[in-house]
Amino acid sequence: MFAVTAAVLLAVVTPVAWLWLADGSRPPAFETTARRPQRVSGAVHIPVEVHNTGNRTAADVQATMAGPDGRSLAVQRIGYLSGDEKAIVIFILPEPRRGLTFSVTGFQPPS
Repeated sequence: MFAVTAAVLLAVVTPVAWLWLADGSRPPAFETTARRPQRVSGAVHIPVEVHNTGNRTAADVQATMAGPDGRSLAVQRIGYLSGDEKAIVIFILPEPRRGLTFSVTGFQPPS
């Protein structure tokens, strides 16, 4: 009976441990995706999805909108973004602009 119990336990624990060890720990890394701009009350709202593609949590994530010249125009902050979590931030402009880029320009480890 003991041998059967041990074999079943080993058959369950081994694959779980292997998956956990093989996946490793990936630090926060980010992808940003701008969604379709929308007109709201005369202003232009640009939703931007921020995705933490790592598996560790990041705090105070700074999503930045830059103009065609690369200069920062606005920053939105996300308090915490867990591993593989997505959040939407909205940048608001008085009028449409071309050549905008969006990126994560900073974050902190959670405290």
